[in-house]
Amino acid sequence: MLRRIWSDMSDSGERGAERDQTILVAGHPFRGYVRMVASGFSSHGIQCDTLEWRVPERTFSEHLGRMVSSKLLAAGDLKMSMANALALEKAILEKKPNYVLAMNGGRITPATRRFCSKEGIRLALWAHDSAHHFPWIAEASHDYDLIYTYEPGDLDILSENAEARFLPLAYDPNIYHTANVPPQDVLDICFVGAIRGSYPRRTEILRLLVRKLRTQRIEIWSDWTPWYSPFRLQDLKIVGMRRNLKIRRHSPDHSDINKLYNRSRICLNIHHDQARRAVNPRTFEILGSGGFLLTDKKLDGIPNFVEGRDYVLYTDLDDLASKTYSYLQDGERRLKTARSGHSVAASDHTYSSRAAKILDGFRQSS
Repeated sequence: MLRRIWSDMSDSGERGAERDQTILVAGHPFRGYVRMVASGFSSHGIQCDTLEWRVPERTFSEHLGRMVSSKLLAAGDLKMSMANALALEKAILEKKPNYVLAMNGGRITPATRRFCSKEGIRLALWAHDSAHHFPWIAEASHDYDLIYTYEPGDLDILSENAEARFLPLAYDPNIYHTANVPPQDVLDICFVGAIRGSYPRRTEILRLLVRKLRTQRIEIWSDWTPWYSPFRLQDLKIVGMRRNLKIRRHSPDHSDINKLYNRSRICLNIHHDQARRAVNPRTFEILGSGGFLLTDKKLDGIPNFVEGRDYVLYTDLDDLASKTYSYLQDGERRLKTARSGHSVAASDHTYSSRAAKILDGFRQSS
C-alpha cells in the first residue's frame, strides 16, 4: 500500500528549495525502516511516497521450517517477490518520482529500469544487511544507479555493479528520544534482539553474563515465537532459577523499546556475525534514546564518535562483566558518557542527516 508523507508547510504552500522534488521509498516492512527513512526525507521538504512489500502470514509448517533453518526462511522473507517488483513498477509508473530508494535487496523489473532511464528517474539501493551474507543484495545492485551499504566491507563486491558508498543506518528522533523514568522502573541491564537460530553467540554471551551478574536486574527483549517453539526451552537455559532476569518474547514497537532504553542503566549491544565492520541500527537507537551504550563494535568508521567519551567497547566476556559492574557503580561517569553519545547522535546520525547525504548523491550522479 502506498503512503504519502509530507513535511510541515506554511499557509503559502512553500516547501523550500526541495518543493518540486519527489521520492519513493520502498522495502520490506521489517522494523519500520521504510517509514523512518521516509520521515528523514520529509524533514527536508520532499514529497515522499512509501511502498512496503507484502509479506504473507506464515503457516504452521513454515514456522517449523524456520526453526530448522532461520537463515533460509529469512532469505525468503526479505527477497523481493515478482509481485512486489510489479507493485514497485506500478508505483513508479503512476507517481513518476524524481528519485527511488529501495531498502535492502529489492529487485526491479526490466520495464521499470527502462522507464526510469527514459524519464531520468534516479534509482538507489540502501542495504542494511551484508551482501556477503545475503547474496541477493549483490544481485539486486545491478539494477541501480547508486548503492549505499551499512557494511563497509561490502564496498568491494557492490562497486563491481554500480557506484557504491558507505552509509550506516541511523535513528528517528521522533521515536527515539530521552524521557524521564520513575526510580522504581529502572533496570540495570537490557538487551534487545533475536537470540534464536542464527544468533548462537548472543545466546552464549547472555547466558554467561547472567551467571556472573546474579543480583542485577536484567531484561532481554527478543522476537515473538509461538508457544510450541523449542526456543522457549532455550530461554530456560538462560534464565534458570534466576529471579533477577526476564526474557520477554514479543514483538515490541519502537516506542516500547525507547522506554526500555530510557529505564536501563546499561544498554547492551551484541552484533550479528554478518556485521564484519558494520554497526547495527540499535547502536544509534540506544544513543538517540539517551541510553548508555556498551557494545562489541568499535565505531571507528562512524564520524565524530569517540570510544570512552560517547560509548564503551567490550572485547570479551570478562571485559564485558568488568565494565558492566564498573559503570553500574559509577553513575556519574555513566550518565556523562550517555549524554555525550546522545549529543553526537542527535547532531549527526538521524535519518534526516542520512536523507541529506542520499539527496546529495542523487544530484551528483545525475
